[in-house]
Amino acid sequence: MIRNNKYRWLAIGSAALVTTFLAVCGGSSPCVPSRCTSGALMTIPIGSSAASLAGTTVTVCRNAECYTATLPDVPAAGGGGTGLFFSGTTFVLGTLWQNASGSIGLDLEWHLDSSQLQDGDHYTISFTSAAGITTTMLDKTATYTQLPPSSEECAGGATCSIANLTTT
Repeated sequence: MIRNNKYRWLAIGSAALVTTFLAVCGGSSPCVPSRCTSGALMTIPIGSSAASLAGTTVTVCRNAECYTATLPDVPAAGGGGTGLFFSGTTFVLGTLWQNASGSIGLDLEWHLDSSQLQDGDHYTISFTSAAGITTTMLDKTATYTQLPPSSEECAGGATCSIANLTTT
């Protein structure tokens, strides 16, 4: 899961605003269906030092569809993550982070509508160094899990399909 709290607080704030609006404006139900995003979640540890990642690009693929981004500077140890921006898409999000012990990791999310996902989708992540050396960091086949709405009060709420393709 993306470690950037900005998105989490945006979702919480939006839910609170809708709940307040319904209560003040006489809405028939205080129900706020949970926002649900389907797709694949990928977390990979990176064994490199921050200096060795300079100029590295990351390419993430789902089946034959691929997007590339340049890794940003590694954030300070224990601080917040730094976002990756993949050209040509808004469906792929990434965060590069470094935990307090100094280990570096990459979180990626590929968001799609559940109707576009099929068990057997093939995901790969590869890094290409500034010297042109390509290393495959993840090569996995997805099996999606159906997640029901999180609120019982919200009958008929959105159902998500998620594949967790984390490596260790």
